[in-house]
Amino acid sequence: EMEKKQVMTSRMHRFAIVVGILILLAAFTVLITGTLSSGEANAKAECSLKTLTGTFVFEGKGVFIDGEGEDAAVISYAESGFQTFDGDGNFDGVFSASLNGEALASQEYFTGTYRYEGDCVYTNFAPVGGETLVVHMFLTREGTYLSYLGPGVSGTAVKP
Repeated sequence: EMEKKQVMTSRMHRFAIVVGILILLAAFTVLITGTLSSGEANAKAECSLKTLTGTFVFEGKGVFIDGEGEDAAVISYAESGFQTFDGDGNFDGVFSASLNGEALASQEYFTGTYRYEGDCVYTNFAPVGGETLVVHMFLTREGTYLSYLGPGVSGTAVKP
């Protein structure tokens, strides 16, 4: 009789362990499936002209080459400011910049346009003097963080 109870208890114990493992596996499967589904939804989310909207605080650094050959000088550049995109292809903002450690701009207002290129990539067109500065911007699908690259400068911007 005692032996039957021990066998029965042992079987119930194994059964409980198996059921526990199955419950954990089911919970893990639901968790993983939900995570993958939300990740797939985010990966499939598309950007548009309207995805890039609102105010971003930016910071960038770079170098410019002044002159040619052995006489060429490398000049450091730094900038920071904020830029507001309207979702319709226009922006404005304020920035400060330095060139080789000397102030180049101090809280200067600027305007420009931007266009959507596809796959969350944008091109920013900013008039500077008689030229147009072209900057490529790469936006997260959530529309809150971007990196940018232009002639001699690269940086990041975040929507606070």
